[in-house]
Amino acid sequence: GIEEDVWGLDALEFKPERFLDEKEPSPFKYPVFHAGPRMCLGRPLALMNMKLAMSILVTSFKFHDQSMHSGEYTWTLVESMKGGFKVHVEKN
Repeated sequence: GIEEDVWGLDALEFKPERFLDEKEPSPFKYPVFHAGPRMCLGRPLALMNMKLAMSILVTSFKFHDQSMHSGEYTWTLVESMKGGFKVHVEKN
């Protein structure tokens, strides 16, 4: 979850730049894959696939937030952006 003692006093704010100084966040900060001896075996593959997909998309397309989304998300089993996230995509 979002805990101020882990993320800071601005934990509820959407600030992706908070990860720029870290090579890879601690598995205890982002519990989706868990941490410790019961860590998900597919974690390294999932992260590699995500990084590969993002590198291809970011270099091939321009993305523009159409609705100036606040970054809030809906608390469900699979978290999604609250109200959706409308993006305009242009090919580079």
